[in-house]
Amino acid sequence: MGSYTVVRKFNWYYSDCHSGVALLIDNGDIISGRYAENVAFNPGMTAVEAALVNLRLSSLGKAPGKIIDAVMVEKQASISHKGMTASIISHTGAELRYFVV
Repeated sequence: MGSYTVVRKFNWYYSDCHSGVALLIDNGDIISGRYAENVAFNPGMTAVEAALVNLRLSSLGKAPGKIIDAVMVEKQASISHKGMTASIISHTGAELRYFVV
């Protein structure tokens, strides 16, 4: 439910690209990220990029945990970050679970 909560929490005024990612780490932590857009600077930061930044920030001073599960939730729209997110997650050894709401 972490990524669904992230998607519902924020607004994307220009692209209508609602997306969130939740990463389950081997120590039990759940790290989330959401798509962030900036009309003055395109493209924005994808949800998976935000989640990976949050993972790195959560592990400062210690070894980062291993991603064991990844979930992405997107609103049905003409824009999707599914392909890019699945590609990035595949490099971690996890498989992306994807849901459209």
